[in-house]
Amino acid sequence: MRTITPAVILSSCLCVCAHADGPLVFAQPVYDEMPAGIGPTMLRARDLDADGILDLVVPARSVDGISVVLRGVGDGHFLPWQSLTVGGFSDWAELEDFDGDGLVDILFGVRGDPSQLALFKGDKAGTFSDTSIRVELGRDNSGLASGDFDGDGDRDVAATNYLGASVDILLNVGDGHFTRAARLDVARWSGSIAFPRQIEPCDVDGDGDLDLLGVLTGSGRLILLRSNGDGTFEKSREWQVPQIGEERPGFATIALADLDADGDIDVLGTALLLAPAQKSIAFMNDGSGGFAQRIVLEGTPIGYAFSVCLGDFDHDGDLDAAQGAALPGLIVPMRNIGGSTSPQFVVEQFLGIGQLPRYLIAIDVDGDCDLDIVGCDSPVRAVFTAINLTPQMDGCTPRLLAAPTVALKTNAEKLQSITPTPTFDCNEDGAKTASDLVLELHAKERR
Repeated sequence: MRTITPAVILSSCLCVCAHADGPLVFAQPVYDEMPAGIGPTMLRARDLDADGILDLVVPARSVDGISVVLRGVGDGHFLPWQSLTVGGFSDWAELEDFDGDGLVDILFGVRGDPSQLALFKGDKAGTFSDTSIRVELGRDNSGLASGDFDGDGDRDVAATNYLGASVDILLNVGDGHFTRAARLDVARWSGSIAFPRQIEPCDVDGDGDLDLLGVLTGSGRLILLRSNGDGTFEKSREWQVPQIGEERPGFATIALADLDADGDIDVLGTALLLAPAQKSIAFMNDGSGGFAQRIVLEGTPIGYAFSVCLGDFDHDGDLDAAQGAALPGLIVPMRNIGGSTSPQFVVEQFLGIGQLPRYLIAIDVDGDCDLDIVGCDSPVRAVFTAINLTPQMDGCTPRLLAAPTVALKTNAEKLQSITPTPTFDCNEDGAKTASDLVLELHAKERR
């Protein structure tokens, strides 16, 4: 059992002064609270109203089935703009032109048994209206991926069925209506319930087709569904997270990028441990879509690793990372000191947030020359932004922000000290492990 107080966290934060090749420096996060009763679960960023400032689409969990669109202010804050009735809890959204009219639409995954896809049509002003298009999915959708899977020029969808241990492949007929082409079982021989959570499109083998990489949270595995190029996929290949010390880590989130500059897509994932120090795991692509090489990298020294994003935060030519840890809620920027061909992370600063950073993205919210960190905390019911203050290696200088127009909440007001252990054997593998804690955190705030 670990007891971590706000005072301990704040006193542990390193006070650093940046220099040309020095540490990453971010301002402590500022918050924008969601409308009452709405817990955000992930984020999509786009300049929806063509004002030069990124806005956010925020799927959410609420008793009224509401998700929201937030308007970017340009100083790191986001204000309520639109409320969309999607019909239930939503843990994922995709932001693309699904109906072929040249305008961006939103496709929400709506949890349930069965789950649904819900399409909202965009207009030129950046606002969205319900199309009443609903497509049935399997049990308890948790993630979506969009891309042209069959080569016909429109956006198709893959959807994870969290309780159904499967992935649905849905092909777009060209106007935003979808037909289910396949339901693919995953992790049938893993010895535990798979609980597929996140899925992402990418060409892992360089053949020009979009494959699918996903997270099996229950069994702690990276999964690959290789595309045949015609909307069909091969049976899954899977790689388990490696043993770290005496533990098999829990596995919640991945980010995709070429981590070693060899021209193919690698994977960086979270490694949640019951031991105090958390880790990251890099799955390195062998060029043909094999990920047998796994490298254990640094993560937050406290908390429970749940979310991750990648970005060149100091413009030095290699990819840095940020990890979100739950209980207490922390964002930890991780500087890459290994270069562009051999990632190695060092932790130099803790950013205190609330309880559970479910999702992180690296985007430029304030229109300067660097990437900031934006995320969401569902239990605290807020979106937060950490402004990047790191001097950039390419010579540009981050501008200092004017006084914010919205009252800020400090990290001290949001930090909490909670020391959980797994309550249930959620994946039914016969032991209460870090995988079970990940599953309990994912279910947090479900009512």
